[in-house]
Amino acid sequence: MQKIFIFFSALFFTASLKANDIHEFYGQTINLASGYEQLIKESPSAVSVITSSDIERMGAVSIEEVLETVSGVHVSYVNGFFPVYVIRGIGSTVNTPVLIYLDGIPINNSVLSTSYFSLSHLAKNVDRIEIIKGAGSALYGADAYSGVINILTKKKEGSEIGGFSGSFDTFGGWLNHGYESKDFKINFSAQGMNTNGSNGTIERDRQSLIDQILNTRNSLAPGSVNRGKEEVDIKVSAEYKDYGEVYLRYIHKDTQNGVGVSNALDNTGVIGTDAWVTGFKLNFGEEDWKTIFNVNYTGYVLDANHIIFPKGALIGAPNTAPQNKQQYTAHDVSIKLSTIYRRIKNHTLNVGGGIEYDTVSDIQDKRNFRQGAFNSLISVGSLQATESLGIQAFSDPQSRFNPYGFVQDQWDFLNDFSLTTGVRLDYFSDFGLTVNPRASLVWDISASTTTKLMYGRAFRAPSFFELYSNEGTTVTGNSNLEPETTQTVEWSIHKVWFNNVSTQLNLFWYETNDLITEKVLIDRLTQAESRMFVNSKGANTYGLEFDFNYQITHDLMLDINYSHLNINPKDDKSDQFIVAAPRHQIFAALNWNFVPNWSANLRSTSVIDRERSSLDSREKIKNYTKVDFSLVGKDIFNAFDITFKIDNILDSNIREPSIDHRSIPGDYPMESRMFTGMVSMKF
Repeated sequence: MQKIFIFFSALFFTASLKANDIHEFYGQTINLASGYEQLIKESPSAVSVITSSDIERMGAVSIEEVLETVSGVHVSYVNGFFPVYVIRGIGSTVNTPVLIYLDGIPINNSVLSTSYFSLSHLAKNVDRIEIIKGAGSALYGADAYSGVINILTKKKEGSEIGGFSGSFDTFGGWLNHGYESKDFKINFSAQGMNTNGSNGTIERDRQSLIDQILNTRNSLAPGSVNRGKEEVDIKVSAEYKDYGEVYLRYIHKDTQNGVGVSNALDNTGVIGTDAWVTGFKLNFGEEDWKTIFNVNYTGYVLDANHIIFPKGALIGAPNTAPQNKQQYTAHDVSIKLSTIYRRIKNHTLNVGGGIEYDTVSDIQDKRNFRQGAFNSLISVGSLQATESLGIQAFSDPQSRFNPYGFVQDQWDFLNDFSLTTGVRLDYFSDFGLTVNPRASLVWDISASTTTKLMYGRAFRAPSFFELYSNEGTTVTGNSNLEPETTQTVEWSIHKVWFNNVSTQLNLFWYETNDLITEKVLIDRLTQAESRMFVNSKGANTYGLEFDFNYQITHDLMLDINYSHLNINPKDDKSDQFIVAAPRHQIFAALNWNFVPNWSANLRSTSVIDRERSSLDSREKIKNYTKVDFSLVGKDIFNAFDITFKIDNILDSNIREPSIDHRSIPGDYPMESRMFTGMVSMKF
């Protein structure tokens, strides 16, 4: 590690450049890092920005495809069915410890402390994605734990319509229309897709283990994973000059249950959600003293139908499968007032506060079973509400409120230096006060070289599910959980070289504490297992990210990035979180505009050296390299854009790790080779 540091440090300080080589990178701006627009090179965070051009080059359909190209970011499926955004090794089976924004509106919810059910994963109407890697709670509060992602949709004037179709009965389309007058900007967009999902096979599941113990044959394994889904996403927004904006968005999703909620194959279960994301924004004052007022609301209704175990597992009804239907409604409301003040020489102040209120209600839980001795499932006939069975639902109604305040100052001094300091105080009604500071020193060494030294502290509040889920559900809650905390120190340097070469190096160290994991309890007699959420001691982690961009010719561009992680858990008995974190990750892409209006994009992602939990006796998780190819035609016949792409050209056997050796010993199969074609028209 020390040799790598010395080599890259020397490399950054030993070349000259041409001024026009730096325009593309240094001309980009970002709002996310400080809460107001500034040049990327001046932002007090390690940031990445993905543009719509980047998305078009790779022909991406989903946001997950796009995020996997960012250094330090890995999209994992350690829970078997929903994507987990792992930034610098921080991930979990039940949540994504990343704060997600849609057009500046937070969509994480308190039920699962994530955005599983309120985020559309389609990318065709995305204008740009801004990413902060590292602690962000000093400005954004809870869930800005490993980072912050802001997904910004297209709002420009004009219209675009398109559709796509591909393997696994995948098809979808999108529409985007923007209208601008002297005072108003109005945008309407809609997108949707349907897929049966990949055809990967699970050789053994949790029911296989039970069959082995009880000498039965009920498991559906070997069998395929249930990964089909349907998504619809509709958005309307209206802006009046720079004074205000109204934002309305509706997202519907039906997602099949993957390997099943209890890790026993479920070939019919579906999780359905209807989500609403709304925002109201007002701006007051001049540019050097601007006040911003936001009211945001995110709500969703979940309707889940689970087949817990296959037929034969239900005592008293051998030809009926144990079934569980769950419903609830969640509401998240936030009010924020902030001021950007620039009337003090060389200072930019960002001061604000607000309150958030989160609640889950209308909880319904129906089952055709009740639990007996040794976790056995006893038939009760038809589906019945848990209250009529005299047992608890999966959770009780809950609510929390969170008032907060923050202050941040950016001080520009000595012409080339900028010091950003800030702190945020959050009070949570269910666990108390948390204080999170940040500090960042930015030095413009030259016109082509910028370096940053950064420190931040962040936290993630335990979700309602982790705190309050009742005994008898998949994982039992623990009302004594403490918030997860992390503190990060990092150093970053970016340089633009001659011949259109740019490089960026990030070195970081962080310590996590009180990470929430699952403790497995095994009955000695029947080997039946139950799980409970507990705080683990966390880990000390260090690593690096290196990005290399070379515009070889006007028509040929090379992008390479490499990420390295070294995670040292403090507690070997609760280190499940390491399975989602690759020690090495390499991405490379070559884009060639080989004839006018046509380009080819060849890219590969290698995930190397993922560790098992210390309690897992299996061999290391298999490495993989995934190679993708896209062919893109622009303005064909002066009317159409055409894309043809092949994902996983080599048909690599890609597996995402299960968290232990008992339930899914062969890990989770990901997509095999997939073909997609799409066509769009702008007018």
